[in-house]
Amino acid sequence: MSRVDLPPVATEGPMKGMKLNFFRLIQASPATQAFFSESKKIQGLMTLTAAEREAIAMLVSEHNGCDYCLSAHAGLGKQAGLNAEALAAARQGRSDDAKMQALLTYTTALLEGSGNVSDEAVQALRAAGYGDAEIIEIPLMVGIMTYNNLMNLSTALENDLPAAPGN
Repeated sequence: MSRVDLPPVATEGPMKGMKLNFFRLIQASPATQAFFSESKKIQGLMTLTAAEREAIAMLVSEHNGCDYCLSAHAGLGKQAGLNAEALAAARQGRSDDAKMQALLTYTTALLEGSGNVSDEAVQALRAAGYGDAEIIEIPLMVGIMTYNNLMNLSTALENDLPAAPGN
């Protein structure tokens, strides 16, 4: 049971008709609605592909233990072209694709080092084909996901989505 009262499904505005618990939760705060809306726009501006963003989302959500975000991003990851095996592997920081593996290895180092990564980690990311834009977008994506994970976990948001691959 959620620790906050979920508003009813909105009948107007940007959240109109959105029934999932996550969308009902963010309705409780205009600031959170704005953050969600702007973070979606920001992600659309990223050099990182949708599949790369969703792989990061899976890894961060696994790291933080957020089943709701794992479920949500499994669906979004499928839309971005990741299959169930790739989604389950991303949760563990693994990929069969060398470039994606470099991304996940770097993201793991970023998470485990609280942002402190080695020069070698950055060089390995660059060797895989990533540049300056991605190097600064990866922590941005981690930050977006960490906020969503913490919001869901701290409110004990009930997961109303199918379980993610790997559960």
